[in-house]
Amino acid sequence: GRVDRHRSGSHHQGDHSPPALGAVGEDPQPHPANQRLVKHLTNERGALLTFLTVPGVDATNWRGEQAIRPAVVNRKTWGGNRTETGAATQSRIMTFLRTANQQGTDAIDLLVDLARAPTPTVTPGLTLGLRLTIEILYLSHIPTADEIVTDIDTVLAEYPGIDITRYDLATPEGQAFADDNATNKPFLNIFVEGRTDHDLDGETIDFRNFPTGRGTDDVPAGNWTPDDLRAVLDRLTA
Repeated sequence: GRVDRHRSGSHHQGDHSPPALGAVGEDPQPHPANQRLVKHLTNERGALLTFLTVPGVDATNWRGEQAIRPAVVNRKTWGGNRTETGAATQSRIMTFLRTANQQGTDAIDLLVDLARAPTPTVTPGLTLGLRLTIEILYLSHIPTADEIVTDIDTVLAEYPGIDITRYDLATPEGQAFADDNATNKPFLNIFVEGRTDHDLDGETIDFRNFPTGRGTDDVPAGNWTPDDLRAVLDRLTA
């Protein structure tokens, strides 16, 4: 049948799941394996049925499975995989060859250019097409929280090549994400590529709590500013 796009209270951006899917975790599960499965389904609820509503998204990862199959077969018997050094070298070579193949680029020509390069370099002949991931965990009913998240969105809008997901700590989805990713639960966390802490000019910047100078009686100020977030994104997208 038709998938209902209504999020049923979810604050998970891009949630394409029907409301009925939210009932999966309502019944207690006595077996640990079932508990893990239900937790996984709950955490990934927003992405499980994306392929039904977003053109171009596959229902399975068969493309990825097919892409790595030659390397999997290769590593069983030969290809230098009997030593750690050989296995590491093999993995890099196979990654390079497959990326070139999928982009319609002659891998041999690229390897020749790299072999002739006077210094190690990243070949300009391949584009990785990687997208940064940003996950924002916050408590929406705290005063000024929405205002600060809006300021964060202003910074993120400067970087179109990133995937952004927001979690409200007051929702089951937000609680599940916090349980899996936050060592504690500050009122605001910004995960850049899965981490809140990043090195910037020799200092560790931790994107937790409100920005410097904007703390409140309820929420302490952290050691970061929107400009710090911009600087980290500039470095990662360079």
